Parts: sequence; structure tokens; C-alpha cells
Amino acid sequence: MLQIDDLRRPDLGPIFFHIDDGECLALRGRSGAGKTLLLRALVDFDPNQGRVNAAGRGRATLLVSQDTAQVARLARRCLNMEQGRLIGGS
Repeated sequence: MLQIDDLRRPDLGPIFFHIDDGECLALRGRSGAGKTLLLRALVDFDPNQGRVNAAGRGRATLLVSQDTAQVARLARRCLNMEQGRLIGGS
């Protein structure tokens, strides 16, 4: 499970959501809406505040290289789905 509580940065948030095991989340929005900012905040690439827990582990305990690689694979998969028009833009 992925749990996001009060994730924010100066140009984003606050954001709250959770994704249960087996669920998939697609981010949609116009250019400049903040999709990439959200992903960068999730993996702690940019300064932010809030809580991110994956499988009961906080960001501080996640292995950045391994877990970031998993996020990148998921993002590429979703991008491929969008280019194949399985996920449409708004």
C-alpha cells in the first residue's frame, strides 16, 4: 500500500491519497498541472513536506535506488499506456 498524507511544496499540495495493493493510479492533466512535481515529491527528489509510506515504511527507510527504479518503471509503463491511448489526456 502507498499512503500519502499532507504532501506539499510551495507550488503543490496539500495532497492526500492511498493506493491499496493491486491498485494502479494514473495521473492525468494538462501540461504544467504538476504531475511531474508530484512524482518528484513522492520520491523525495525535491524539497517537500508530508508523509509518504510504502508498505508501511516511511521514505527515510526506503532504498532510494531500488525503490526509485520501481517508480520509474511504473511511470514508463503508464506513459506507454497513455501514448497507446489507453489513458487519455484532459
